[in-house]
Amino acid sequence: MAIMGTPVPALTGVDIDSMATKLSRRTGLTTLALPMERFETYYSGVYNMLLTLGKHFLERREKKINQVNIIGYTPLSLGKEIHLTKLIDELEKFGLEINCSPLEKIDMATYKKMSAAALNLVVSHEGVGFAQYMKNEYSIPYVMHVPVGLWGMQRLYQDLAEIVDIPLGNASEQHYVPTGKPKFRKRAVVIGEPLFASCTASCLRNDFGLDYVKTTSLIKIDRRMQKVYQEKALADVHLLEDEEALVQWIDIIQPDIIVGDPLYQRLLGEGSPQYVPIPHVGLSGPMYSGTHYEFIGKRGYDYLASFIEV
Repeated sequence: MAIMGTPVPALTGVDIDSMATKLSRRTGLTTLALPMERFETYYSGVYNMLLTLGKHFLERREKKINQVNIIGYTPLSLGKEIHLTKLIDELEKFGLEINCSPLEKIDMATYKKMSAAALNLVVSHEGVGFAQYMKNEYSIPYVMHVPVGLWGMQRLYQDLAEIVDIPLGNASEQHYVPTGKPKFRKRAVVIGEPLFASCTASCLRNDFGLDYVKTTSLIKIDRRMQKVYQEKALADVHLLEDEEALVQWIDIIQPDIIVGDPLYQRLLGEGSPQYVPIPHVGLSGPMYSGTHYEFIGKRGYDYLASFIEV
């Protein structure tokens, strides 16, 4: 499939559709044209791309009780595909059929099968529009969750058990039981993609016993996605638009621990709190893309624990 996404402000939507049709006839490729000159952020671009693909290519199919779609993964928000692969491997151990197509590897076979799923697992806020569309059109429920740490994976299995047939006892056998540590009076801040930040904060509370964790995301609120930010999973995330506001916000909180892209550590300067680096490629690009880090399940817990002393 060829996707035309170059901004062409002088062309109308009809002109772009015509160009896509001509390209399809000449090359034999399935072509979808998306005018992108009005996208305010890459979040908005991904949101619109997924929603448009769903509306054009989904087909009604018989439901499969063990099929789960993972929606919204992009390297910009959640890093290298290895993190997604590890999550899929964990879920497939329970006999689940995982349907997921990273944005850079879109194929029609994947999208046509998505309407057969029993559940949509949304792993970034830019996937919410697509999930909402499938809930309305195909009656597929969705949950917004990134399984960060032990608690995150246990919570995911609980969500799955309510809809698909997996025994919760297996989750305990896989060592995904939260540690149940006592509360510690340390203050933490998580900076990142909104859903990821929210789920990481829940991990810090439940796996590490931190009783004060705040979340923030440096993001320009896109008018197309205003309803997304009203989702319960994002309700506690502070949305800030620039670095100056971030520094002022952190100065007020005075955290003992900060989780975020290494760029923010440089912004805060020397003498800053204990810092847990988790690169956000959509922010820092390739600067820290080679950094080793984990966040899924036990690997994620072990990575966080190597920095956090409670």
